[in-house]
Amino acid sequence: MKKFIHPFKYRSNEPINFGQYKGIQIGIIFLYDPEYLEWLIREKAHFCIDDLDLILKNGVINPTIWVSKFKVMILQKDNMKRFSSYTKHIEEFKSYLQQWEIDNDVIKKNQENLKYDGTYKINVVGYIKDGKMIKYDK
Repeated sequence: MKKFIHPFKYRSNEPINFGQYKGIQIGIIFLYDPEYLEWLIREKAHFCIDDLDLILKNGVINPTIWVSKFKVMILQKDNMKRFSSYTKHIEEFKSYLQQWEIDNDVIKKNQENLKYDGTYKINVVGYIKDGKMIKYDK
């Protein structure tokens, strides 16, 4: 039997393989744009972060050190490329970090997505006969 590998389960030091931050580690994305990861957990099917509690504990870059979020968006690309791991990034910006409050519904959704076992639930009207699904035609 093949072992199931969760397609959208990430850890803080793993790079994301899709979207606007493709190739950038989850933890570093969280430092600069935590709203993006919240959105992914809410909206992308089965997306989850295995060590969400760790990145929440470390915090995010304090936006008051920048003139505006737009400036952060420009600067983060260079910073993201400069550091090879989330933990090195944390050490560099420790004095600028602040706590981030994540919605409870996002935390619950993340926990649900962590339990994903590779099966898909489908809504079909019918019944099972001799181990086969018999579909009603209405």
